[in-house]
Amino acid sequence: MEYEGRAIAEAVEKIVEEKLRKIAKEKKEVGKRKEERLEELKEKVKKMLKEKKEAGKRKEKRREELEEKVRRLERKVERLELNAGKRKRKDEGESETGKRKWWAGTSEGNEDEQRKRNVILRVEKEKWGGKRSNWEKVKELFAEGLKVRVTVREVIVVGQREIWLTILVKLGDEE
Repeated sequence: MEYEGRAIAEAVEKIVEEKLRKIAKEKKEVGKRKEERLEELKEKVKKMLKEKKEAGKRKEKRREELEEKVRRLERKVERLELNAGKRKRKDEGESETGKRKWWAGTSEGNEDEQRKRNVILRVEKEKWGGKRSNWEKVKELFAEGLKVRVTVREVIVVGQREIWLTILVKLGDEE
């Protein structure tokens, strides 16, 4: 009996060892499968992040293109509005009694009288510099070299080209 008991014990021991080996082998396989699955998931995540980044870049590029298009359209609208305003002013000017010159005042009578009362000066920008008003500068110009017997009513810088400033001086009554 002892012999049979040992044989049974050895058989049970073999069966248990075999089962343990099978379980260990299955655990290894499950571990490998888990690692493989984990690697696959990591690759998918990397791929998704890359695609998301590219999509973000495409969206940003598209947004910049649309912003540029909006800026161009805004400039175009501004130009059209400016041109429409010029046309409107032209229409208003023609609808008044006759065409008026840019230098014409409101109280003067005929064109010859208006021309006599409006003096156009051209002055170099460098000589005109400083922070004083146009009025003071024109008074200074008249005081330096011109003898005038009229009052200066209004001083307007009309335009500038290269180094020259064009100034309209509207004169008042004689002194």
